[in-house]
Amino acid sequence: MEDRVRTLLLILLLTSMSTFLSGISHVNSELRTWIVDDDGPADFRSIQQAVDQVNSGDIIYVRSGTYRENVAIYKNLSLLGEEGAIVRAANAGSAAFQISVNNVNLTGFQITEACNGIFLQEAENCLVSNNTVFSSGCSERGTGITLNFSDHNDIRENYVIEYCNGILLSDSNHNDIYDNTVQESNDVYDFAIFNSTDNMIVNNTIQGYKGFYTFYAGGNVLKNNTIGGSLPCPFIVSGVSLSDYLIDVDTSNTVYWRPIYYWINQKDKEIPSGAGMVVIVNSTNISVKNQNWVAVQFAYTNNSLIDNVDTFHTIGLHLYESYNNTICESDLRENWGFPSRCNINLANSTNNRFYHNNMDIPDAIIYKNEPGNLWDNDYPAGGNFWGNYNGTDFYNGPYQNITGSDGIGDVPYVIGENNVDRYPLMYPHEGILGDVLHDGTVDIYDALVFADVFNAMPSGPNWNPYADFNHDNAIDIFDAIILAGNFGKVA
Repeated sequence: MEDRVRTLLLILLLTSMSTFLSGISHVNSELRTWIVDDDGPADFRSIQQAVDQVNSGDIIYVRSGTYRENVAIYKNLSLLGEEGAIVRAANAGSAAFQISVNNVNLTGFQITEACNGIFLQEAENCLVSNNTVFSSGCSERGTGITLNFSDHNDIRENYVIEYCNGILLSDSNHNDIYDNTVQESNDVYDFAIFNSTDNMIVNNTIQGYKGFYTFYAGGNVLKNNTIGGSLPCPFIVSGVSLSDYLIDVDTSNTVYWRPIYYWINQKDKEIPSGAGMVVIVNSTNISVKNQNWVAVQFAYTNNSLIDNVDTFHTIGLHLYESYNNTICESDLRENWGFPSRCNINLANSTNNRFYHNNMDIPDAIIYKNEPGNLWDNDYPAGGNFWGNYNGTDFYNGPYQNITGSDGIGDVPYVIGENNVDRYPLMYPHEGILGDVLHDGTVDIYDALVFADVFNAMPSGPNWNPYADFNHDNAIDIFDAIILAGNFGKVA
């Protein structure tokens, strides 16, 4: 009997302790909001101290002030910055905020002096929003916002300034990237996607040196993105297979305030006039004609035409796995004032014919030594004008052995080991000076466009290189005189 009483008392005691401990656990697990203030009454003085001591799921509210630290977030937390909450990286070589756990909310901070601003490493279901990330004070100027092996995150309404890479996705899928602004980035890319798919890239503004770049990144969706500023490389798609180029890009996306035409699996069509960028994928018999200041990319595209296209101040012409195309009557010179950079890229592309184009030096052609492309249209049509060709024109005929000039150089122009222009032109192949719209007529529409950009300089928002007829980097009275002198002429 006594043993039974003792057993009952023990059970009651254990039950009471369990209830008491459960109550303690419940109290400790309640979510709390903690205050961080660098110079006022608060729970913590530093953000990292708060992260280290609070519980997962808690909210850390950071008051206005300057916090010199690098913050490693390894708990499921919400970090909310009051207006004026500034994080200056104590170690510029490390990320100002390193997120290595799921379900983090990072909102409302000004981040500076960090070569890498916000870095997500194997993090999912995070929200990064309304942050300003500025590389000031960092000599290396790395990346503003990085997602590395991080999926299902929401990156929105952030402002990234002066980074080599503005926003970078690497091996990261199913993310929403909305309403961000990347400005004044340089050296690498403003927005880059590597080996990542099924990301939604929507309503972003990119205004830097190099715009949007993808590599091994098929399956992404781009909607209503604006790519502007002084960009020589506004939009580049690269890969080694067809799937890398299968990206959903509609005309709501713009380059230089003009639509991007990104066509996949099309045939027997012509790109509308006024394109800002043209990318043609897995298509045949496509015409790209009468386009100004536009870069063109063909991938897995055959039997198509590029005619009277001016790639001035762009990345030029890129062909990948594309065959039997004709490129003629076009100006392929000067990639943003750097003739030695890539104006023409012919990767795994052969039997393409180039003639009546204005070209820069051969160093501006990549894969120029690969055999199989044609650089003239036989005689007497001739080949292309080359900026550094210094031959003479004393003879004519298919073999250039008959006395008398014909506008074709007497000596072929060697482009590369396996590529020769047999009939190089002695003078640039030009349309009518004054034809701003390149539609073959100098008329009132050209005059109206010219009037809108009169007095513009290359650094200004209204600059139009096609109105600078004498190529002196100014749209002025001398150009107006040229237009007036040719008014009414038809090609």
